[in-house]
Amino acid sequence: IKIYLKHLKDGSVAVAVFNSSGKEKKFDLKKPALGLAGNYSARDVWQHSETGTLNDKIMLSLKPHETIVLKLTSI
Repeated sequence: IKIYLKHLKDGSVAVAVFNSSGKEKKFDLKKPALGLAGNYSARDVWQHSETGTLNDKIMLSLKPHETIVLKLTSI
């Protein structure tokens, strides 16, 4: 699993989570690992859906070679 993070001009944070393996992976995206403080709403950019609230972590399930892109907005 590889994680890419970018702070956006509007104050939100874009996070891409990439499963580089050939197997499905379950992954806990943890706020401390991202260096973030506070709570965030998470929106899946490509699915156009709310993923939930990132209080401490969000559980993600990634298919082989799948990338999930989230937009985290402070709440």
